[in-house]
Amino acid sequence: MDKIRIRELKLTSYACPTQYEGYTIDNIPVYIRYRYGYLSIRLGDKDSDIFNAVIHGREVFGHQVGDDLDGYIDIEEIKEYTKEIIEWNKLNIKE
Repeated sequence: MDKIRIRELKLTSYACPTQYEGYTIDNIPVYIRYRYGYLSIRLGDKDSDIFNAVIHGREVFGHQVGDDLDGYIDIEEIKEYTKEIIEWNKLNIKE
């Protein structure tokens, strides 16, 4: 499987949960969420909106990486946990 190549991300919630929304280079919506120590990455349908990824998205990464009360993670930690499935170079992150 080829790595997911994200074009852009926007931080939409700093903590409890930490959330990012964005798009791949193929215009697929990406939703990243970290709450209760669980890191989840969902992809929506091509050419759809972020809501599609949030509600109907296919989880491509989901792991308990913190404790049950943890709701904050920084982007560098996310990159480290997901480096096997996501290509993070040249990413535009808006905060």
